Amino acid sequence: MAQGSSGNVVAAIASFLIPGLGQLAQGRGSKAAKHFLLSLALWLLLSGWIMNIWSCYEAATFEPVDEEKLARARQLAAKRSHEPVPPGWG
Repeated sequence: MAQGSSGNVVAAIASFLIPGLGQLAQGRGSKAAKHFLLSLALWLLLSGWIMNIWSCYEAATFEPVDEEKLARARQLAAKRSHEPVPPGWG
C-alpha cells in the first residue's frame, strides 16, 4: 500500500475495523500482530474499543523512515565514536 496521507487514511480505516489491519497493510507485520493480540485481550475484558482507537490513531500518524536521513545519522555517529574523549569525560 502506498505510504503518505491517503495511504495512512486507508490504513486508519482498516485498523478501525480490525485493529492491526492497517499496520499490516503498511507492511509492519510485527506491529500488526501486537495490535491485534492486545485488542483481542482487551475485548475479553470489555475494553477493546480503547485498542481500536489507538490502532486507528497509530496507523494514521505513521511516517516511513527516511533512509537517506538515517544513513547520514549513522555516518555522523560512527565519525563521532572515533573522536578522542575530552579529558575528565571518561
